[in-house]
Amino acid sequence: MKKTSALLLVPILLIAMLLASCGDYRKETIGLSMAGTGYWSRQLYEEVKIACMQYPGVRLISTNAYENQDLQERQMDSLIDAHVDAISFAPHDYDGYERVLQRAKDAGIPVILVDRKVKSDDYTAYIGHDDERIGYMMGKYIALQRKGKPTNIVEVSGQPRTSPAMDRAKGFHKAIAQYPNLHIVGTAAQSWQPDSVRAQAIQFLATHPNLHIDCVYGHNDDNAMIMRDVISQTGRYPNVKYYGIDGLPRKDGGLAMVQQGKLEATIISPTRGYLVVEKVMQILDGKPYKRITNLSTSIVDRSNIDVVGTQTILMEEEMKMLSKQNNLIMRFYDKYKSIHVYMVLNAVILLLVIFSFFIIRRMKTLNRELKEKELTVRLNHILQEAVMKGEISMPEGMLFNDAETHIMTKLFEAIARHIDDPRLNAEMIANDLGVTTQQVNEAIMKLTGKPVDEVIAFSRKYAKKKNIKFNFK
Repeated sequence: MKKTSALLLVPILLIAMLLASCGDYRKETIGLSMAGTGYWSRQLYEEVKIACMQYPGVRLISTNAYENQDLQERQMDSLIDAHVDAISFAPHDYDGYERVLQRAKDAGIPVILVDRKVKSDDYTAYIGHDDERIGYMMGKYIALQRKGKPTNIVEVSGQPRTSPAMDRAKGFHKAIAQYPNLHIVGTAAQSWQPDSVRAQAIQFLATHPNLHIDCVYGHNDDNAMIMRDVISQTGRYPNVKYYGIDGLPRKDGGLAMVQQGKLEATIISPTRGYLVVEKVMQILDGKPYKRITNLSTSIVDRSNIDVVGTQTILMEEEMKMLSKQNNLIMRFYDKYKSIHVYMVLNAVILLLVIFSFFIIRRMKTLNRELKEKELTVRLNHILQEAVMKGEISMPEGMLFNDAETHIMTKLFEAIARHIDDPRLNAEMIANDLGVTTQQVNEAIMKLTGKPVDEVIAFSRKYAKKKNIKFNFK
């Protein structure tokens, strides 16, 4: 009997050891409050669910408001009443959540805003995108593509009271205002709901039968593609160029549309659910954390779709596999937990957990590779800026970057001048520019999200791959 009992303990101990390798056993409950059911939201949910698997014992409670703010407030109240340990909150509107956020604060429950911002300051942290910058990037990109030609742009906005719609419009209008040849001639729709966007777009074209349209700017890829479909059915607007935001890896998402030539470009608006969970755990563990985390974004067009698209799709496939695996574990456990077949049960669970563990490691590797590819795209932006100024000999057609052009160009020039010097480091760049080493480190980290040594390494790799010849004096 003792021998049998000992044998029964073997798979249990192995599982315990494996779980310990994945992370500490925890007993927290995380609430996830979603605003809607769009593809972006569904992908975020799946990523958060999978990320929670790395913390055995963590329970996830998810709610969805189906684009109803009143319902979302009630769901937030329910999460607070359930005494969850933290809430990841993707709000529907910018206004109106002051009461529930104050309730959560009074209850000592940290609230992490995801993707969208709110008017109230009673939240613990934010992780998402700088949507104003995204809009500005797209405006500058369109300006570059149009090369001074007179251009009429139709905007297809998101829901007016949501922070992405407000900020993407603000940034875009700010960029367009710098170019006298670019004109926003109307807003065809204001919604995130496909049916509503389509109806508004049809009405807009019906009331503007003689309007000349050169470009369409959608606040997300779906809005741009709906407008494309509506326009194509009229037969009245030839040669219109379409631009969107999100760059999701689904078969009809932005990346596929760029690849097929239906979108000229999109801006990746990553979900990064695993980073949301990491932020939650930092807060719950009392570790230092950044209150505002703006995720990096990249413009994707046909010149670089192969660089970014493949990696993103691989990550999605791995995520789907891990999600299926997790569901299998849960179903198996629920079915057999009351049956005294411990050896078989533990052995099967062990195999499933091992499989999940390796998939999680694979996803981490893919994410690291994706970050490297995104940095490559970022450097591509920088190079394009230098090309425009005639400072680098390189083929045209590469991506344009809007951001912090002067300082970024100067930093890259300093790297380029000494790129073949094995001693190149932050101190050498600082001496070249006449600034402090700390200033260089901080500037490059802010602008690229990477430390100096990684930027240098990627600069060298990229220059070698593209056979770029630097002509700086």
